[in-house]
This record gives sequence, structure tokens and C-alpha cells, in this order.
Amino acid sequence: MSFLRTTVTGSIFLPDGSVMPDGANIIFTLRSWDKDADLDALALPGPIIATVEEGSISVQLIRTASTDLQTTYDVGYIYRNQWTQLPVPGRLGVIAISGAGPVDLADILAIPAPVPNVPDALAQALAAAADAMQAVQDANSAALLALVGTGAGFDSVQQLLDSTINYGANSVSHNGETVTLNVAAGDRWSTKEGYAYDVLPLGAMDYHLITEGDVLLKAVPNASGELTYQQFAAVECAADGAGVDSYPQMQACIIAAENIGAKVRHRGRFRSGYLLFAGTADKSVEIYGSGPSDELFFVDPTFARTRRGGFVIGSSREQNRENGLALGLAGTYTNPENSGFAELGLGEYLRDNLGSVQARYTSIHDLRITALHEGGLQGGYAINMVNALGCAAWNIWGDGWTQLLNIGSDVAPATPSCHDCHAWNLFVDTPDQTICYYSIGFIANSTSCTIRDAQANKGSADTTNNNVASMNFCEDCFIEGVRAYNVGTNGNSTGVTVNGSKNSGARRIHIEGAKYAVGVANTQGRTLTAAERSVIEDVTGVSCSEAAVKLAGTFADIRRVNDPNCAATYKILTGAADLECDLRRGQTVETNIAKRIGESIQGDRIHFGTYVERVYQALACDLTIGAANGGTLTYLQDDGAGNLIAMKKLDEFVSLVGIAAYGYFAAGGDTAGAAITVDILKQLAYNSSTAEAAQLVSISSASTAAASDAAADTARTLGYQVSVFDQTEDELLGKAEITNAPVGSRLKSVRVQGYVYS
Repeated sequence: MSFLRTTVTGSIFLPDGSVMPDGANIIFTLRSWDKDADLDALALPGPIIATVEEGSISVQLIRTASTDLQTTYDVGYIYRNQWTQLPVPGRLGVIAISGAGPVDLADILAIPAPVPNVPDALAQALAAAADAMQAVQDANSAALLALVGTGAGFDSVQQLLDSTINYGANSVSHNGETVTLNVAAGDRWSTKEGYAYDVLPLGAMDYHLITEGDVLLKAVPNASGELTYQQFAAVECAADGAGVDSYPQMQACIIAAENIGAKVRHRGRFRSGYLLFAGTADKSVEIYGSGPSDELFFVDPTFARTRRGGFVIGSSREQNRENGLALGLAGTYTNPENSGFAELGLGEYLRDNLGSVQARYTSIHDLRITALHEGGLQGGYAINMVNALGCAAWNIWGDGWTQLLNIGSDVAPATPSCHDCHAWNLFVDTPDQTICYYSIGFIANSTSCTIRDAQANKGSADTTNNNVASMNFCEDCFIEGVRAYNVGTNGNSTGVTVNGSKNSGARRIHIEGAKYAVGVANTQGRTLTAAERSVIEDVTGVSCSEAAVKLAGTFADIRRVNDPNCAATYKILTGAADLECDLRRGQTVETNIAKRIGESIQGDRIHFGTYVERVYQALACDLTIGAANGGTLTYLQDDGAGNLIAMKKLDEFVSLVGIAAYGYFAAGGDTAGAAITVDILKQLAYNSSTAEAAQLVSISSASTAAASDAAADTARTLGYQVSVFDQTEDELLGKAEITNAPVGSRLKSVRVQGYVYS
């Protein structure tokens, strides 16, 4: 037969008064064997487990008050910590069961259990209790959280670091009892903030933290694969950047993330006294916050070949990762330059030398980065990409920087290159007021890189530089969607500069209050060809003091330039004024573009509007006819001396590409010295009844007749990729002329190619 049993129910509470979580196990362990002779029943010691559901349990237990030995139950529990999911064991007390029930567990726990009526049973029960406590101690070696701090783990990372618990057996007080805690490699420690760490073997080299008890810990990413600076004991600073320098902890966190493939989650505000390196040739890392409220302050980012503060993605001669880590983690915040570093030369691109990659696919985003000049030191870059491949930065806010962003460099011997690196959504309120190369950023000696959608709200007081963005010695790079306000006309004061860069350019640029909105240059004498043009499109220069565009480089395509409220004479200024190669701004945005030919800008093309070709027919008009035959050419004149002149007013064009004349020579043209000449003319006042009064020849091309031309159509073509007029002052005329031609020679048509405003 079986024992009499009683149903035990009720809610379960932890020693601190909180409700036992659902899923926890309540363990009822019979302390010894027992029997009921009348029922011929025997019970062996062991556990009965009841699971908490909706805060309570229901379980049937032996009615121990009716057994021969009146053995009691030891009541314990085990549940998983909600933050770490580690097991948390504990003990509730001792109970004896009597009556038909059901009975509430809380009620019987409050009643002291009766002493068993057999001395041997008491001894056995005490022995069982000792065994149970040892089991608890063994469990604690893998669940330290249950035995320290609040019972939910260490109160903080600092408390964890201050712990004197060491490897092996430790005496720990828990719930009023002294127990033995065994610490060994493989244990997992945690804090109540949710940070977890694995205990490493003594002597391990890949640890992240070391406690006062010399326990080596390795940080464990959370469920989202993130590590945080706080997890490495970094201390948050004040809203103005005042506080503790957390550089060592932050750099350690970044290195740890690189090594284990984790991400770095920036939460809060931190202060760093030295540059932070991110990403290696074979290990990428992602560093990010949640927006401008998550901020990183770099203190006194210095100029030239010293620190240049901020993040360094990659490694180079000037910002050398190996030297920087050795110096910074030793607390020596000095120049990390390595003069022995094998740097690519100017024009030796990373794209073609992938063995020189120092960082790949690393990113920084959704973060505010601020430079603090507490010691008066200037010259830092918030994010500096060097010898980087496929790296990116986006949603970055920054103030106080010489440059918010830098990609590559062009100052020998420090000329790192980057490939396929990009930055977008960049915001600068106030740049460095002492040294500001480019408030938004710079791309140099790099390929297939971009800066796009960036805004600077204020210029710099720098009297030498004070620019917004630029590129130099690049290929296939673009700066797009840049807006800058209140730039100021001190220093160079250029919004965006495209310097000696092939198949590169600037698009959608809006600059206010600068000397120039966009500049095209070639300061290092790099040779470009017609197939390697710079592209400048959709430029708006508001209130520019000099010109919307300054053109001093070769082979640039320029389209759609606006200059509202500009007091300058020129919309597009090309080279020095005394070279007579300026583009007059004129009176309206749509037209009035003028250019004279200058050697320094040969090959540039200025495009405004839509490309068209127009063919103007001369109809029946030859030397035997003494008057024009009403063709579509505006002005035709037969001078009676073997010369036929046709002119057309080209007032619809704002930019010319080419002009060509078509006709044929009658027999004997070659011996008579006949020729077709094509001119592009300007004259101050056009009068169709007057021949060529006050005309100025801007471009002329002539071709004499050959024997093979006799009685056959002949084309004489002039093509030049420039616009050559200013309608506010001059009339533009296309002129075709047959000279010294025999009777019967004819001028048939003139073709004009160019751009009309649209």
C-alpha cells in the first residue's frame, strides 16, 4: 500500500520578499528514509519537484506526521536570473506534513518542524542537510550571481573589479550563511546591469578585465552581439565633456570587439584624451550610438604629425596603429608616427595595391563627436580613414574639428590611400575656429570614395583656410549634396574644391557667404585628358564675393550654375583676369555666360541647358545672284567680287559646341584660291542692313578649295567646345563666307551645335 498524502499549495516568495518567478522549481527533499508499518509502505530519501505556474504550486507530499520516523522535508528552490539566464539556487526551510489538507506552504514553513522521534533519523537528516548544502555550493561555482551583491549579481562593473574572490575555494556570506564558492575557468560572472564575463584560466593572455583577486575575465557580448564601453569600466562624463578620461577602457572595448566579431554600442557620453583606432586589415568593427545624444569628447586633438585626435580607421605612417596602441594604453599620449611604415605614394592607389589595406569594412555611425580645446591645441580630425577599404561613416554630428572627416592624404611622405570608402549625413555646427582645412571633409589620393549629404552651419575664423570640402589627386570620387551657410570670406573661403581628380567632381552644392561656391584646380600639375574630366553640376553660390565657380583646371564639364545675390562681376571666374579668360556673370541666372579663350583652361566645357543642333539653309544663293534669296540665314550678301557672306544671329544659344558650313566650289575654285571660312563673331549692335560694322572675330577657321572639290559638296567645319558670348553686351553671330570663288559656287547651309537654356 502507499503512504497517506497531503496536497501542498500556495504562492512562493524569495527570501527578499519578491514572488518566485514562473518556471522556477520548488524542491522538496525527504531528509531520510521512512516507513509506515501499518500500511507496509517504505519511502527512500530524495527530491520531489513542483514547478511554479502563475506564481503558485500544487504538489502531493507524504503525510510525515503519520509515518513511523516522522521524517521532514528540506525545501529549496532554483530559478534562472532574468538578466543572465544563469541558475540561482536557494533554501526556504524545513517542513513536516500533517492533516488531510490542502495546506499552504507558507503556513507550514512558518511552523518549526518537529524533531524526529528517532535519534538515528535526526543524524541522518543532519547529514542529508549537509549533503544538500554541498550541492548548493557546487552549483554556485557556476552561478556566482546568487552569492554576491544584491543576489542578482555584482551591483556594478566596478564592484566586480573590486572583488577579492580568486581562483579555487572562497568563503562567501549569503543569506546569513557562510558557504564555499569555487572559482574556476569556464564560470560566467555578471552584473545586474546585464553585463556578462567568462572566467579565463589563470595565465590566459586574451582577457579583457582583471579583478582585485586576479581573476581574468573576458567580456561576453549581449544577445544583440554588442559590447559597451561601460562593460570595460569606462565612466560617463558630464554633458560639457568634463570628467574622467576613459580612453583606455574604450580602446580595450574596440579591440575586444574586433577580436571576437562583436559590435561596439556607444551609450551616453565619454571623454578621451587620445585617438582611438578601429579596424584592422582582417578584422572589422562597427561602432555606433543612437544619435547626437550619444557623444564622445576628444580632448586637445593636436595638429600636424602628432595625434589629430578622434577615430582612426586603419593605420598609416602618420597615424600608426601599432605605435598608437602601445603609447596610448601605456598612458603616453604622444606622437604615434612610424617613419618606417611603407606608405603608398601619391597616385599609387590602394585599389591597385590591396596588399596595403590596413582596415576593411569598418563603420562608425549615429554619434556626436566633439573636440575640446582645453589646452589650446587645434588640428584634429573626428574620423580619419587611412589605407581603408570599404569603410563608412554616417549620421555623424561634430564640432570643434579641423575636419570632421578625412579620407586618405596628399602630403608626402604621409600619403595613405583609400578605396570604396563613403560618408553621408554629416553635420557641423561650429568647426575649429583656429585651424579649419575643410569643415566637412577631404578626400585625397583615393578612388571610388564619396562624401554626400552634409551640412555646415558656420565657417571658421581661420584666415588661411576656411573651406568646406575638397578632393585632390583622386579618381572616380564625388562630393555631393553639400550645404554650407555663413562661411565667411576670410582665408581661401571655397565651398567645394575638385583638384586634379580624374572622372570625379561635385554635384548639388549650395554654399552661402563664401568667396567661391566651387573651385576646379590642378595645383600639383596632374595631367588630365578629355576622357578623364571633372564634373561640376547644379551649383548654387549665394552672396559669393568673387564668383560661384572658380575655374583653374583643365577638362571640366560645368552644368547649371546659379549665383543669386552675388555682387561679383563673374559667375564663373577662370584664372587671372589679365589672361582674358573670364566668364562674365551677366544679369540673370539662366543665360549671360561669357568666356574668352585662355590657355590655362583649355578643354573645359561650360554647359547650361539642353544640347541641340540647328541647321540653317541658304537655299538658292550663289554668286550669280546679286541679292539674298530670303533663306533662313538672317543675312546674306553677294559682294559681286566672288565673295558670298552668310550670317546668323544665334540668340537662343547659351553655350556653343561647334559651327560648320556646307557648300561647294564651282570648277576652277582651286586655281582661283577659293575658300570657305567659318567665324564666330561678336558685335556690339547687330544690324541686318549693315555688313560687318563693329564686329569682333572670336574664332576663325578657313579651308581653301582643292581640285577634288570641283562641283562637289564640301564641308568646312569649325568645332570648339566653349561658349564665347555675353548677350548683355554683345550679339552672337555665326558667319560662313565663300571667298575668291568662281561663278556657280554655292553656300548651302550652316550647322550650329550647342546648348539652349531649358
